[in-house]
Amino acid sequence: NQTSLTKISSVNCYNRVVAVRCDFNCPVDEDGIIIDDYRITSALPTIHKILLDRPKKLILMTHYGRPDGYDSKYSTKIFLKTLKMYLNVDNIHFLENGFSTTNSEILSNDSIVCLMENVRFHNFETKPNDNDSIKFHIDIYCNEAFSVSHRDHYSITRMKTPTHCYGFCFVKEIETFNMILKNNGSIMTAIIGGSKVSDKMPML
Repeated sequence: NQTSLTKISSVNCYNRVVAVRCDFNCPVDEDGIIIDDYRITSALPTIHKILLDRPKKLILMTHYGRPDGYDSKYSTKIFLKTLKMYLNVDNIHFLENGFSTTNSEILSNDSIVCLMENVRFHNFETKPNDNDSIKFHIDIYCNEAFSVSHRDHYSITRMKTPTHCYGFCFVKEIETFNMILKNNGSIMTAIIGGSKVSDKMPML
């Protein structure tokens, strides 16, 4: 229900530590070059809005591929160059310890924007339980990863923070679904993509 969503547009991020769960799972060629950065550019309106609010820190979180534990081939460092270009910043601090990052690691660096290492390097991302928790404090959590929000993953469903909200792209996806569900029988054409047909059949 779109009306029940707290949107990032209504949240003041000034002087707050904000974490955004993105989906930067872009296709990459054999040389490690990003072929299509659409998933990154889709999140930019949300990221820019937060930065305009002047947060204390902005932490970008994403998965990349399906690693079984740590695998340098799936490090999210690959996205640093593209993010620096689009955000027009010289430095993005890389949080190489992922969920094990501490408050001091986040707050002691000069960069406003931080990129976290692949959330799926931690086993409890895909198999969360109530005993697991991140090591750092965040004030605002923003979900901008609609494509994986059907999963009970730690970074999607278990983030404990005073404020939960949703990014512009996420809200747009909900608006599209609402338009389809409320079309009163009008004929519509849908182009369905994705590698896993099993995920699409229940919706169809």
